[in-house]
Amino acid sequence: MQIAISVRITLVYYGISDMILTHIDIGSILTRRVNLELVRRGVLGEGGKIFYYAGSQSEISDILTNTNKSAKFMYPAVFDIVPQKVSVSGFQREHSFSICIVNPVIPNSTSQEREKKTFSPLLRPIYEEFIAQIMKAEFLEILSYGVPSHDYYDNYATSDDQDMILAKYNDVISAIEIHNLKLTVNTNLCDDLIINLKKEGCR
Repeated sequence: MQIAISVRITLVYYGISDMILTHIDIGSILTRRVNLELVRRGVLGEGGKIFYYAGSQSEISDILTNTNKSAKFMYPAVFDIVPQKVSVSGFQREHSFSICIVNPVIPNSTSQEREKKTFSPLLRPIYEEFIAQIMKAEFLEILSYGVPSHDYYDNYATSDDQDMILAKYNDVISAIEIHNLKLTVNTNLCDDLIINLKKEGCR
């Protein structure tokens, strides 16, 4: 059984630069920063690691459902679902993509057990820190007051969507989904900073 957080993000770029942060750069940087903070707070434990993977939904689903038996993931993991849609209008580039954060759980757990053992101690702290890192990221511009607008869903895999979830991830899924999150990426960053950010995401 897998527990997943699905995140759908829309990123808006203003201006065009020869060197910009890609969606994979942004996902890996945020994941690393979430990882470091959750280790510091003891949520993941000393030496804990969140693994980052980029791939299509079918590639990821094939591994999770054991269709592809030659590959496997390490957990907890952040999946960056590609390819992404890019809408271009003048100097504005709008990037939309999905992120899933997944972790194995004990099979046949009830909703109350999942809440106690996974949602409260792990999934919500990851979600909250993910939003916190967005708010603090020097390469993002927050255009409104407070947390960026987005839709948030708790899914315990006990609803009518269970068959669809099983087809993607294998076994029962508990999930937090975030949709319609719009972020503006600062494209006026100097090349040296962008290079350092890209290196940070690769560590």
